[in-house]
Amino acid sequence: MFERFTSLGAEAVLLSVQYRMHQEIRAFPSRAFYEGRLRDSESVIAAPPESYHASWPLRPYVLFDASQGKEKRSTVGSVSNPYEALIVVSLVRRLERTLWRKNGETVDGRCAIITPYKAQRSKIRDAFARVYGDESAMHRLGIVVSTVDGFQGQEADVIIFSTVRGGAGRGGIGFLQDVKRMNVALTRARRSLWIVGRVDALEGNPMWKDLVDDARERGCVVPDSELGDVLEVAGEDYDGGGGGGGGGGGGARGEWIGGDRGVDAPRASATAYALPPPPH
Repeated sequence: MFERFTSLGAEAVLLSVQYRMHQEIRAFPSRAFYEGRLRDSESVIAAPPESYHASWPLRPYVLFDASQGKEKRSTVGSVSNPYEALIVVSLVRRLERTLWRKNGETVDGRCAIITPYKAQRSKIRDAFARVYGDESAMHRLGIVVSTVDGFQGQEADVIIFSTVRGGAGRGGIGFLQDVKRMNVALTRARRSLWIVGRVDALEGNPMWKDLVDDARERGCVVPDSELGDVLEVAGEDYDGGGGGGGGGGGGARGEWIGGDRGVDAPRASATAYALPPPPH
């Protein structure tokens, strides 16, 4: 609709004051998409830090390098990454426990997970069942899991963005190369944006390399070698259900991740749509 109006001669006006994103989240999209013209509203500037921001690695803006992740193509061509799914759900669990320990709060309604691919959305839902040992855990926690396209026009306090593509120099980065989708994904979060992706794959695209370089300069990249503590939060449950006796179900973490052999995926076609206006 926006593209249609501008093609008919309507003048696009940039509303430069944004009312949604924490300053650290706003920094890169402002420079990359809006020529550095986005400014924070007084309400954004005055907002106190979230209690979980003081707990590593739950900062306002983080890029988690899932360098061990490998993409897997489904029979219909959609792409998933089991290792990223584990990181994503482990971050939710870390957030859940931190909120409860600090304030007696829950994650209900505060966190959404977005990804470009329907297959990864399904893999993340499966990861919730495996990590929590409960197929209804995602719904019980009030966590939204959506594709990037499906999340347009929505927002959440915490957004975890699973980029999926894993394999440096292998078949491109698919949907991620669409700048409009990238803009949508990076501007949905109010208080924290956590991007999970394989950095060496993302760096193959100029815009994503810009994001990676920016995150490095700002000290916002968490390397895979430092993710052990995060994954250990969910380790016992994920590895088969808490030791001893009851057994059943789950399967070990290595079986679930290692059994999914990465394959080259075709470059996904991108549906064009208008660059959204700045968030308000």
